[in-house]
Amino acid sequence: MPKYRLVFHRKAEKALDGLDEKTKHVVLEDILCLADFTGLRSRLDIVKMQGQGNFYRLRTGKRRVMFAVDKKSETIIILKIEHRERAYE
Repeated sequence: MPKYRLVFHRKAEKALDGLDEKTKHVVLEDILCLADFTGLRSRLDIVKMQGQGNFYRLRTGKRRVMFAVDKKSETIIILKIEHRERAYE
């Protein structure tokens, strides 16, 4: 059973819908793996954002997925899905 519930911000949903099918499948597969998030020890390339509290970055191909973890409500909020060149703006 997944540990965390995944919630998508409107902008993240829109960005996901704008991807081609192959990229969308890969990104979505990695995002779904976040439901079992146990910190930084996983097969995924996840890095905690410096000075940002509970914000993390997931690298999946040339895309970056920014997300926040709310441990109290056991929810992961997908905030942003961007190409690596524009992800940190």
